[in-house]
Amino acid sequence: MSAVPSKVEAGRKRLYAAAVAGLMPAFAAASDFAGALALAACFAAGFAFASASSKLLPKKFSGGDSFAFGLLAASLGVAFALSTFRLLAPLRFELLYARAVIIPFTVPVLEAAWRPEATRGSESPWGASVRAFVLSLAIVIAGAGRELLANGAALPFMATPSAAFLLVGVGFAAWAAIAKRLGKEAS
Repeated sequence: MSAVPSKVEAGRKRLYAAAVAGLMPAFAAASDFAGALALAACFAAGFAFASASSKLLPKKFSGGDSFAFGLLAASLGVAFALSTFRLLAPLRFELLYARAVIIPFTVPVLEAAWRPEATRGSESPWGASVRAFVLSLAIVIAGAGRELLANGAALPFMATPSAAFLLVGVGFAAWAAIAKRLGKEAS
């Protein structure tokens, strides 16, 4: 096996990096673990509904029509998740519903709604589910990390929405450093 990553692997890594960067509104809204978990569930529902709608549409739909249908499906998915939260945890719902409005407008959900031809043939339903899980996990990790850092006396500013940008920037820098170190050790 070659030590040099293939173009497909490099493209996949860039795709996840762009998708994580596109989740910045959700990262800013997720300031604690419970809120992040709820927003991740809303994201997973919205992404799944948008991705599934793009696969179910006939090929004769134009780009604008499929985008509108995909965005409507994503909004319905988020509404479904919010309805579930309203039944299970009414107080969490009151804290969540104003923040969950942004979920259909995050880049991964918009991409699934906007380019159905990209997801229709290239990504299986299982692949879309894995992608939704990984991106939802990123939301949970960001929210948990912000709560963990904000509860300590050293970094109380981590509770602010702008701290999400700092956390993601540090995360990307750490990821790049680890990848660079692993690349040097492999050669």
